Amino acid sequence: MVWYLYYTVGTWISGFWLRVFGCLLLILLIKLSQLKSNNYKRCSNTNCLCCGKSNSVRDKFKAEIKSYSEIPNSFKNWVNEDYTLPLQNGQHPMVFYLPGVRTQPLIDSLHYEDDMQILKDNYNGIKGEYEKLIGDLSCWKTNSTPQGEWSLFYLVNQGKEIAINCEQCPVTTSVLRSMGSIMGGCGFGNACFSIVKPGTMITEHCGPCNVRTRCHFGLNIPDGFELLINDESYYWSERECLFFDDSFPHSVISSDHKVHGSNTSVGSSDYRAVFMVDFWHHNLSSSEISLIKKLFPAQ
Repeated sequence: MVWYLYYTVGTWISGFWLRVFGCLLLILLIKLSQLKSNNYKRCSNTNCLCCGKSNSVRDKFKAEIKSYSEIPNSFKNWVNEDYTLPLQNGQHPMVFYLPGVRTQPLIDSLHYEDDMQILKDNYNGIKGEYEKLIGDLSCWKTNSTPQGEWSLFYLVNQGKEIAINCEQCPVTTSVLRSMGSIMGGCGFGNACFSIVKPGTMITEHCGPCNVRTRCHFGLNIPDGFELLINDESYYWSERECLFFDDSFPHSVISSDHKVHGSNTSVGSSDYRAVFMVDFWHHNLSSSEISLIKKLFPAQ
């Protein structure tokens, strides 16, 4: 009888603590998931639209837009709708999410066929200007990465042309000004040369909004570089455009055989180089674009 009571009580206590442990483990996993979803890479530039100050601008505009007599339904939904990031499809726009914009991680190039042809027709001129710039990286902006090096040379940064840089790239600047879908007049719009050296890892991060399409136009694409978007692998090609919605989590990884090879030096021919351009998302209306430009003007 004593043994039976000891066994019964012991079993109940063991089961109780097992349930407690299970609940604590579940809470911990939920917290870790929330931490990951809110810990995508942000830059430290206080003027960047991905920083926290944009929240006050957004809240101010939400209050103002309620007084407008006519606004698109998507903005009415934005003003009134509460949502939790990341979204069920994986999107995590860091600053601005406009409901109802139909999208997917990889965007069909047919939506930007005319602008894509302009880039292809000017491949030699764009790459020629890139090759002149690559000899001196002191004018390039280097982003923080856990390993390797990722550098950018901006012609347009947060919607504004960088005059001194544009003067060095007259062909590429002319190309930008001739494209109809480019994200002009808005702080979400950028255009730059982007290089990634072998052995570089760019951690998973998300763009600030779901209203743009990012284009990577391949200039120099050696083997060993991979773009991950929403856990799917994609690859660049020279003279080709890759369009994607960067509000989905994305990262870049590359092999490091060039870095650790004892008799091999790394040169510019080993860099992954693309010309990066932001376009307005193809599913936006002209009235939506006008309001977005008012909310987030060029910085």
